[in-house]
Amino acid sequence: MREYIVALSTIAVAAVVVIGSFAATWATATVPVFAGEAGAAPTRDISLTGGQLVPLGAALGWLALAGAAGLLATRTWGRRVIGAVVVLAGGGAGASALAFGLTGAALIDSALAAQDQAPAISVARSAWWIAAMVGGLLVLIGGALAVMRGPGWPGLSRRYERAARPGAAPVGGVAAWDALDRGEDPTDPPPSAG
Repeated sequence: MREYIVALSTIAVAAVVVIGSFAATWATATVPVFAGEAGAAPTRDISLTGGQLVPLGAALGWLALAGAAGLLATRTWGRRVIGAVVVLAGGGAGASALAFGLTGAALIDSALAAQDQAPAISVARSAWWIAAMVGGLLVLIGGALAVMRGPGWPGLSRRYERAARPGAAPVGGVAAWDALDRGEDPTDPPPSAG
């Protein structure tokens, strides 16, 4: 039970860190106000978030958060499938952040070009991409734990499910639909002989 809570908490908190990190400013570029101007031309600063620089990473953070909820609602093989999706989401978010760390200048230039801005004169980068990378790694670890150990974890409570009554025919399939067609409630106990 403890492992289950730790894994779910890790995935959920790390996914929120990834989402928040991609929403934060990763770079501030100083660009000329008028294209083609150089020297003492007026400049302005443009803030670029992680989501603007690497849009896929932010979406993968949301996928990981949804995966944490999915792990709560599933059992056995469903947990393995959702755990695998969480692994991919965490790995993708972390790799997106690492890509910015390695090729940030090219991503900044692309983002500025997409906004019809002149190339940057100077760029100041923040450390938010590192938080996104670490968050992605933690999501990946939590997802891997769900794949390996998830089927053994407890599931949602079954206390609100209707229990089968002794002597009642199983409800389901064609027999239940036929009973409804006859105007009978298939969940009612069979009449007693007497």
